[in-house]
Amino acid sequence: MSDLMAKEGLAASIPPLESKVLSLERRLQMQEQENESLRRRVTESEERLQAFQQIAVAIGSQPTLDTVLQLIMEKTTLLMRADRSTLYVLDEANNELWSRIAQGSRISMIRLPVGEGIAGWVAKTGKSLNIKDAYRDERFNNIIDSQTGYQTRSCLCQPIRDNHRNIIGVIQVLNKVDGYFSVEDEALLSSIAAQAAITLENQKLYMSVVAKNMELTEAHEKLQQKIREIDILYEIEREAVHADSLEAFLHSIGTKCTKLLDSEACAITLRNETRCHVYLTKRQRDQRAAFTVQALDHEEGAAARVLRSGETLRVDTVDDDLVDPVLASSGVVLRTLMAVPLLADDLVIGVLEVVNRRGRDEAGRAQTYSRSELKLLTLIASHTSSAVSAQMNRERAEKAQRLSAIGQMLSSVLHDLKTPISIISGYVQLMARQEKAAIREQHAEAILKQFDTLNKMTKEVLSFAKGESTILLRKVLLNKFVEEVKELLQNDLMGRNVALVFESHYRGAARFDEVKLKRVFANLARNAAEAMPQGGTLHIRVEKVDHELCFTFADTGRGIPAEVQQRIFESFVTKGKSNGTGLGLAIVKKIVDEHRGRITYETQEDAGTVFRIALPFDPGD
Repeated sequence: MSDLMAKEGLAASIPPLESKVLSLERRLQMQEQENESLRRRVTESEERLQAFQQIAVAIGSQPTLDTVLQLIMEKTTLLMRADRSTLYVLDEANNELWSRIAQGSRISMIRLPVGEGIAGWVAKTGKSLNIKDAYRDERFNNIIDSQTGYQTRSCLCQPIRDNHRNIIGVIQVLNKVDGYFSVEDEALLSSIAAQAAITLENQKLYMSVVAKNMELTEAHEKLQQKIREIDILYEIEREAVHADSLEAFLHSIGTKCTKLLDSEACAITLRNETRCHVYLTKRQRDQRAAFTVQALDHEEGAAARVLRSGETLRVDTVDDDLVDPVLASSGVVLRTLMAVPLLADDLVIGVLEVVNRRGRDEAGRAQTYSRSELKLLTLIASHTSSAVSAQMNRERAEKAQRLSAIGQMLSSVLHDLKTPISIISGYVQLMARQEKAAIREQHAEAILKQFDTLNKMTKEVLSFAKGESTILLRKVLLNKFVEEVKELLQNDLMGRNVALVFESHYRGAARFDEVKLKRVFANLARNAAEAMPQGGTLHIRVEKVDHELCFTFADTGRGIPAEVQQRIFESFVTKGKSNGTGLGLAIVKKIVDEHRGRITYETQEDAGTVFRIALPFDPGD
């Protein structure tokens, strides 16, 4: 009984078990389908990720824009499961979109005005479009379909924006393979558009950098040219400063021009009051430059024409009337030349000319001068003319200064000669009225002494001019020396309303050059008198202080002007004196220096001047 019941229970349980097995099989099938769907989605994600990676690599590799756009469109078509993709670039200058598309074996350009067609509408409004049937949308333009035979159905189009949110292009995909473009497709295309924006921005930046590099290269070349020109001008200025003479400067300019412009010769013609001179530099076979100076006696040739007209010349074939006689006489056969005027204050003072460009062109013809070389020669001429004009003015000024110096020296000598001549004249008049022979002999001796003074004064001036230092130290009695100086100064200051006061505190002997020290007294007394045009007092003190013989000269004049106080012992420094030559104190200083002494002064405006001279004391034998 129990066995029967067990069998019935087992039989009853079989149908539910079969049902559970079937349910499990169905669940396994559904799970397999889900797994397959996941695998497809993973595969699609991997494919999309690889496509994005390829796009990023293409962007980073910076190939040509067409190559990058072509790759982006291929990967976009794959990612979007579309039939075709197009990327349009915005041309702001022409307000249109453009894109290159492959049609068979050739690539054609599509140009679409902004606002026209679906892509043009998106570029204008900045809005995205997802259209299921393009031919039912009034914004669709079927011209391209008509031209290409393509049939557009669905369309997804989005703007491409830069980092400033400005529209720089449009991306468009056509005909979804398995239906219509979804919201997910819109998000995916938006990501692709962001990648495309990076590409377009990079290309824009790259082109900008290329353009800047081209500008920098051009600017660098111009800068190098300017540097060469500045170097040339610097050399010209340096030569103008350091050249010993005008000829040396012109020789240097001629050598530089022949070398710089690769010419056979350079001729610089200068015009003066009576005639013109040509300074010719000619390159020899050993590349050394021979320099000659010749007179231009004939008003012929290129230089003469430029002198008359003031215009530049650049000649590729020299005519007979341009042949320069000076160049021809130097053995230069003219073929090509350039000649530019040298101007100073709008006047033509000369001509700078280079002849016979060396070398041959590809056809074997003689090389000619270019416009840039003419410009360079004009620039050199401009600075050369300034340097030549300055050099000529400097030489004229030096001549004038030498003449002035000679005149001042003669004026000083004549001024110094007035005192002994006046004394001689006085003694001659006394002799004419004197009957006693003994007295006439005394006057004659005094006259001879003044002639001796004249002779020594002349030698002293010549010695000063030559820079020589020769003094004759002799034993001198100070009391006798003071008396002679007093007589000399009284005669010299006669009629000037100057009171002469001598104060001598030493009457012994000393060693010095008596004649030259008298000249010191005379020059200082004369300077004091010049400083007291209305009269005054000159106080001279002689004394021995320690181991020095001292002389003090104090006047009551108007003092030394402040502007010349630092230069009063220089030659030709004078101010406020009607007959001053500027040599008096310079000679005084030289005589004191020759005695190894020193001279100092103190001065106040309208309170007089005090000169102090200290000489090493030598009592003599």
